[in-house]
Amino acid sequence: MAHGTVRASTTPAKEAATTAFSADGTLLASADRDGTIRLWNPTTRQPVGEPLTGHKDTIVAVAFSPDSSLLATSSDDAVRLWATPTGLRRPE
Repeated sequence: MAHGTVRASTTPAKEAATTAFSADGTLLASADRDGTIRLWNPTTRQPVGEPLTGHKDTIVAVAFSPDSSLLATSSDDAVRLWATPTGLRRPE
């Protein structure tokens, strides 16, 4: 796995509220305080797909499933499941 800093936001002024690595180490999920989730390739330090949106509040937790196929995100308003790396939100 690559070592170094991965900027967890495309806007320098933003800080990630929470982050998580997938079990296989191929993805890093970061959640900005505005409720936007981003997937990153930690080796290339590049974003994977488009930002994931849907939360209205700050995301307080992100976690990958053991097989890295799903990402769970939690905020005060909801818990959401996303297919990775496509970023499609799973039906509620």
